[in-house]
Amino acid sequence: MKEVKCEHCGFWTNGEDANCHYCAQRLNNRDLTEQEQLEKEPLKGLPFIELKPDDPFIVKGFKHTLRFLQLIFTTLISMIGAMASSTVH
Repeated sequence: MKEVKCEHCGFWTNGEDANCHYCAQRLNNRDLTEQEQLEKEPLKGLPFIELKPDDPFIVKGFKHTLRFLQLIFTTLISMIGAMASSTVH
Protein backbone atom coordinates (compact mmCIF):
# COMPACT_ATOMS: atom_id res chain seq x y z
CA MET A 1 0.00 0.00 0.00
CA LYS A 2 1.42 3.36 -1.06
CA GLU A 3 0.76 6.24 1.29
CA VAL A 4 0.86 9.88 0.23
CA LYS A 5 0.52 13.08 2.17
CA CYS A 6 -2.59 15.06 1.32
CA GLU A 7 -1.84 18.54 -0.05
CA HIS A 8 -4.92 19.99 1.63
CA CYS A 9 -5.05 18.60 5.16
CA GLY A 10 -1.52 17.20 5.62
CA PHE A 11 -2.55 13.73 6.79
CA TRP A 12 -1.12 10.54 5.29
CA THR A 13 -3.64 8.48 3.34
CA ASN A 14 -3.82 5.61 0.86
CA GLY A 15 -2.23 6.86 -2.37
CA GLU A 16 -4.14 4.45 -4.56
CA ASP A 17 -7.43 6.21 -3.80
CA ALA A 18 -8.59 9.26 -5.74
CA ASN A 19 -9.65 11.26 -2.66
CA CYS A 20 -8.26 11.78 0.84
CA HIS A 21 -9.90 9.75 3.64
CA TYR A 22 -9.82 12.73 6.03
CA CYS A 23 -10.81 15.80 4.01
CA ALA A 24 -12.25 14.15 0.85
CA GLN A 25 -10.21 16.42 -1.39
CA ARG A 26 -8.63 15.14 -4.60
CA LEU A 27 -5.15 13.64 -4.08
CA ASN A 28 -2.24 14.76 -6.27
CA ASN A 29 -4.38 17.59 -7.58
CA ARG A 30 -1.43 19.56 -8.93
CA ASP A 31 -0.01 16.59 -10.85
CA LEU A 32 -3.37 15.56 -12.25
CA THR A 33 -4.31 19.04 -13.47
CA GLU A 34 -0.90 19.42 -15.11
CA GLN A 35 -1.33 16.05 -16.83
CA GLU A 36 -4.82 17.03 -18.02
CA GLN A 37 -3.47 20.26 -19.49
CA LEU A 38 -0.71 18.39 -21.32
CA GLU A 39 -3.24 15.96 -22.77
CA LYS A 40 -5.38 18.85 -24.07
CA GLU A 41 -2.48 20.49 -25.92
CA PRO A 42 -1.94 19.30 -29.47
CA LEU A 43 1.30 17.44 -30.13
CA LYS A 44 3.77 19.75 -31.79
CA GLY A 45 6.22 18.22 -34.21
CA LEU A 46 9.32 19.59 -35.79
CA PRO A 47 8.80 22.78 -37.80
CA PHE A 48 9.59 21.34 -41.22
CA ILE A 49 8.95 23.27 -44.40
CA GLU A 50 5.35 22.80 -45.51
CA LEU A 51 4.72 21.01 -48.80
CA LYS A 52 1.65 22.28 -50.62
CA PRO A 53 -0.05 20.13 -53.24
CA ASP A 54 -0.47 23.06 -55.64
CA ASP A 55 3.24 24.00 -55.68
CA PRO A 56 5.03 23.66 -59.03
CA PHE A 57 7.23 20.62 -59.59
CA ILE A 58 10.51 22.53 -59.18
CA VAL A 59 9.39 24.19 -55.96
CA LYS A 60 8.33 20.79 -54.56
CA GLY A 61 11.74 19.34 -55.41
CA PHE A 62 13.49 22.27 -53.75
CA LYS A 63 11.30 21.94 -50.64
CA HIS A 64 11.94 18.18 -50.47
CA THR A 65 15.69 18.88 -50.58
CA LEU A 66 15.40 21.47 -47.80
CA ARG A 67 13.31 19.10 -45.67
CA PHE A 68 15.95 16.40 -46.12
CA LEU A 69 18.65 18.85 -45.00
CA GLN A 70 16.51 19.81 -42.00
CA LEU A 71 16.20 16.14 -41.08
CA ILE A 72 19.97 15.61 -41.32
CA PHE A 73 20.60 18.72 -39.20
CA THR A 74 18.10 17.58 -36.55
CA THR A 75 19.68 14.13 -36.47
CA LEU A 76 23.18 15.56 -36.03
CA ILE A 77 22.09 17.87 -33.23
CA SER A 78 20.33 14.96 -31.49
CA MET A 79 23.43 12.78 -31.78
CA ILE A 80 25.66 15.53 -30.40
CA GLY A 81 23.26 16.02 -27.48
CA ALA A 82 23.18 12.28 -26.78
CA MET A 83 26.98 12.04 -26.87
CA ALA A 84 27.36 15.08 -24.64
CA SER A 85 24.91 13.75 -22.07
CA SER A 86 26.52 10.31 -22.06
CA THR A 87 29.97 11.75 -21.33
CA VAL A 88 28.68 13.78 -18.37
CA HIS A 89 27.47 10.73 -16.44
